[in-house]
Amino acid sequence: MQAVIDEATFTINRGAGQVLRLFLEQCEEGGLSGSTKDESRPTSALHVASVLPHDMLTDSGLAQDEDSRDAGQSTASDIVTEYFELLRQCQSKFIKRSEHGGSNFFVVDYKSIRQYMRSKLLYKILKSKFGQKPCRIARILIDKGKLEEKQVQKLAMLPAKDTREQLALLCTHGICDIQEVPKSADRAPSRTIFLWFVNLDKCYKEILMDLYRSIANVRQRSRHELAIRQRLLAKMERKDVSANQNLLSEADKKAVEKLNKVMEKLAVSEARLDEMVMIFRDF
Repeated sequence: MQAVIDEATFTINRGAGQVLRLFLEQCEEGGLSGSTKDESRPTSALHVASVLPHDMLTDSGLAQDEDSRDAGQSTASDIVTEYFELLRQCQSKFIKRSEHGGSNFFVVDYKSIRQYMRSKLLYKILKSKFGQKPCRIARILIDKGKLEEKQVQKLAMLPAKDTREQLALLCTHGICDIQEVPKSADRAPSRTIFLWFVNLDKCYKEILMDLYRSIANVRQRSRHELAIRQRLLAKMERKDVSANQNLLSEADKKAVEKLNKVMEKLAVSEARLDEMVMIFRDF
């Protein structure tokens, strides 16, 4: 669940990410009892405060009183309670009050986090791939549900021509669909309402397939970069060169440095794509 912790750190701050990590660790130590696909098992601020590192107290400006265990525990509990409220009330709603453990117990809301992280990543991908206008239209359809073209145009504040073009673009790439609602039995187009909508499950599958293709392209590029440098790689594998890199010429050293930079960039790109796949497929 490192991605969830990273998201809490990014959305709120490092302390919130650390509190959420401790929350999840407490749940894991307690076993799987009470845990489901959509939420963790319940725990309380007091339980998390009992394992709160001392440096978090210092960073918060509330140093723990070593001579007073009770006072120190109260301070830690206050800090955790404040972070719990931040985690509960932020847009992603990382945690919520437990329905079974009492008002002082909370659970990690995996379902809410899953929806938030997927939609956030979806909008980021759409904006990067298609631009601001299609992303805005997709967000409107997801938020509002099925809409006519004129309604989309009004909410997106775009000209009719732009709205029609952007809807067609999204439809072509499997991001949105259109539903026909005939007003008469003959299903004449002039007496039919056309509703645009986003089927999120289908949309996520389309995005996932694009990510798989991107990963395949990155791996193919990696193989190509190595293939065109076979002579250099063969030289680097020689025992004498492996033992002493100074045997390489200056040109070869620069070529090795360039290769390392290229392969590092490709590895970073693949790691980012793998993380996106995890959010859409595994989380």
